[in-house]
Amino acid sequence: MNEEEVKTDKIMYECMVSLKNTKYDTLLSLTEHHLFFQKKKGLFQKKYKVIKDILITDIKVIKNKVKIEQDNNKITVYTKDNEIYFTCESAAEAKKLVTEISNVILGGSFLKRFKDKSTKVISDVSKTIEAVGSIAEAASEAYEKLNEINDIKDE
Repeated sequence: MNEEEVKTDKIMYECMVSLKNTKYDTLLSLTEHHLFFQKKKGLFQKKYKVIKDILITDIKVIKNKVKIEQDNNKITVYTKDNEIYFTCESAAEAKKLVTEISNVILGGSFLKRFKDKSTKVISDVSKTIEAVGSIAEAASEAYEKLNEINDIKDE
């Protein structure tokens, strides 16, 4: 993937990082579908070359939690194939990046996920109440039939 393809995706977040085992600063660009690591071309140019491209769908998610570890300003991203280690400029930058990646993968902010889960729970509770009401109604009808049968026996 080249620089033009990076520009076509909507960039959600960008920051400078240092990839493990490299001697140059790297521009990390987070889009809706990719996590790009790009190095600068030349000394005076503002152009970047993609050196690593990770699909967002390749990042592991376990029990609705994105598999990313943050230790101060060091981040480890676990993908289906391997692990990527890099360092952000500060712990605050690292935390913001982890949050942004999680939001892209899990589909929104914490409040949106909370609202979606709450709506699902309310829907499930409503269905359960309806089912219990149907069972109670059936039990009531069965009880009435049993009383009718007992009345007929008593006669």
